[in-house]
Amino acid sequence: MKKAFTMIELIFVIVILGILASVALPKLAATRDDAEIVKAATNINILLSDLKTYYLTRHKMQDISQVNNMTNVLPPVIIKGNACLRILHITADGVLTMDIKDDGLCAEVWKFSKFKDLKDKVLSNGGKLDLAPMSVKFNS
Repeated sequence: MKKAFTMIELIFVIVILGILASVALPKLAATRDDAEIVKAATNINILLSDLKTYYLTRHKMQDISQVNNMTNVLPPVIIKGNACLRILHITADGVLTMDIKDDGLCAEVWKFSKFKDLKDKVLSNGGKLDLAPMSVKFNS
C-alpha cells in the first residue's frame, strides 16, 4: 500500500496556509507604517537638533541652500510621498520658517508629545521657530 497525501488533505493544508497569510499580511503592513513613522520622527528630531547645535556654536545660520553643511538629514522629511516637515527659509539670526503637514502618516508623527508641542508652537507663530531663545552667549 502506498503512503501519500490525498487531494482533500492537500487542499485543507492550502486553505489553512491561506487563512494564516490573510491574518499575517495586514500586521506586516502596519509594522512597516510604524517603522516609517518612527523614522520620520527621528529624522525631524535629528534635523532640528543639528540646526540648534549649529546655531548655538556659531550664533548665526547659513542660507537654506547650505543646510547640507549643517545637518545630515536633508529637508523635507517625507513619509510615503507626504512632506511632514519642510523648511522654507532660514534667517541669519536663527529663525526657521517651516511648513508642517499633519495628514496621512504625518499625523501620527505629530501625535508624539514632543512633536505636538513643537507643532503647536510653530503654527501659533505663523510657521516660524526661533532658535535664539535656546542659545547662551558668553562674554570673553
